[in-house]
Amino acid sequence: MDNNNEESKKIYYTKTDLRKLGFTDSMFKAEDFPKPCDRWEAFYGGKKIYYYVYDPDDINDYINSNEAISTKLQKNLERREKQSKSLKKTIDAKYNTTIDYINSIHIHVKREEYEELRRRSLDYIEYRRCLSCRNSWDYDPRDYNIPKITPRNIVNTIRHELTEYDDTLAELFKKIGKKDAYHILIDKTYDEIKNVYPEYAKEIERQRKEHHERV
Repeated sequence: MDNNNEESKKIYYTKTDLRKLGFTDSMFKAEDFPKPCDRWEAFYGGKKIYYYVYDPDDINDYINSNEAISTKLQKNLERREKQSKSLKKTIDAKYNTTIDYINSIHIHVKREEYEELRRRSLDYIEYRRCLSCRNSWDYDPRDYNIPKITPRNIVNTIRHELTEYDDTLAELFKKIGKKDAYHILIDKTYDEIKNVYPEYAKEIERQRKEHHERV
């Protein structure tokens, strides 16, 4: 038998692995805790890091030869399971709160004439263009051609400036369940825009599909 080959197939424990077995940081510091059998290196965030690994045979012998350690590991695992269930319950409650909130809101859409929508769209395009310049005022207005306003520009303007979409989106930031809530917000927003501006139905449905696929 090739001992070197067998050794290469052997799976060693890291401290992360040992924590999954119920070990804690304080247990690692015990004088009789098995010593690491090797130090490995890895790259994390572009930097070289070192970590110790433990021989599974040493760990198993340590557990089997000490009933107090075996009992403590079992209690630690049971405590973690209770904590995990409690945490899941808390997360589920926060998730439901987020979904209930987004389901309860009503998106209001203000109706404006086309010229006002066009003006707002032009303002936003100019704002974005200025942001892309090194100096917002470092351009000659005589070189500026007024862009053609498309249905996409109009619907974007309606969504961002004539609804509560942006404010509601900000409220969902860091909320548990925000991804599912965002899908609901998308439908609520575009449904109401479509009710108020049916003439842009085709563009509304295109954007709705695009937003759902983007999340």
